[in-house]
Amino acid sequence: MGDVNVPSSKLKNGIWCARFDNAAVGGSRFFDFTHTRHSFMFGTIDSGDPCEGSVMLPEDAMNVDTKMDDGKPATGQVKGVNRTVCTNSTGASDTAATYDLDSNVIECSLLFQLN
Repeated sequence: MGDVNVPSSKLKNGIWCARFDNAAVGGSRFFDFTHTRHSFMFGTIDSGDPCEGSVMLPEDAMNVDTKMDDGKPATGQVKGVNRTVCTNSTGASDTAATYDLDSNVIECSLLFQLN
């Protein structure tokens, strides 16, 4: 899967993808925000959507987010993807959401916004 068009990772089926769009994002996968700059995503290919598929546990996603940013999936420069299963959110605009640490299922991917 990886190493052809995108770099692969040590996590099973994990890949890195660059995003260059400038559009509003929300829905079941993303928290509400607008892409106004380039970003990177880390995930797997899911139904043809590069990098939006789950690749890590919510606890692992939170650990990366905490180490690099604010530890909150809806705010900052590191955002949790697959919002409805990776986090305890009440909606796409829920800035108080947390990662679902009760889950032991691989259900998260991450989006990294650049400065």
